[in-house]
Amino acid sequence: MSTILNKPIKGKLIKNFLLLFTILFFLGCQSEHKPLFTYKQDKQQLLFQIDQKMQFQLTARSFKYQLRHGQNVFKAFTLYDDINAIFIEHVQLSPNGGWNGQPRSVYRNFIKEKLRIKSMEVLDRQEMGNYEFTTYKINNKYVLYFVYIWESQRDTFIYDAKGLLYNKLIKKLNPSHNTNSLDLPNYGRLFNESLVHYNTIYRYFQ
Repeated sequence: MSTILNKPIKGKLIKNFLLLFTILFFLGCQSEHKPLFTYKQDKQQLLFQIDQKMQFQLTARSFKYQLRHGQNVFKAFTLYDDINAIFIEHVQLSPNGGWNGQPRSVYRNFIKEKLRIKSMEVLDRQEMGNYEFTTYKINNKYVLYFVYIWESQRDTFIYDAKGLLYNKLIKKLNPSHNTNSLDLPNYGRLFNESLVHYNTIYRYFQ
């Protein structure tokens, strides 16, 4: 009789132990790996890992930092610079979280919907390791710069209306890169909408 009563308790203990082991393993892997993008709130710095030894640092005093919370989110935050028209959203999902689609495509559609963009055509896309640089032709009139940085369970999306951060970062990754002069004005429109905030409604990830 006592053995039967103890089975559910043993099952819960094993389940909790496996969950704890998974979380600790996940944290251990994260601590050994240098993330490609980091924001140092105390120093107000953006840090981009170019390679194992080189790091690109940018002062971010004009950025407004905000933590974001949601289901299956381990850590998420947004950075908004209304002076230079830059918006960054960093999403680190928990070990059991996953995107409902390709993250960059999901975020592209999110931007298009929130800004009510009619057309968003790829002009150029370049992949440099885990960095992806895309220029979009907006409504057949303007150019928008977008950077996507991907890692295991971490995704960083950079909306850059003027291309300032975009061009600095791509030059650090490839000094010989020649930025094509596009015969289009910058889109210039401010964007400050968090995908994590809207996830409870639209289920971009789960």
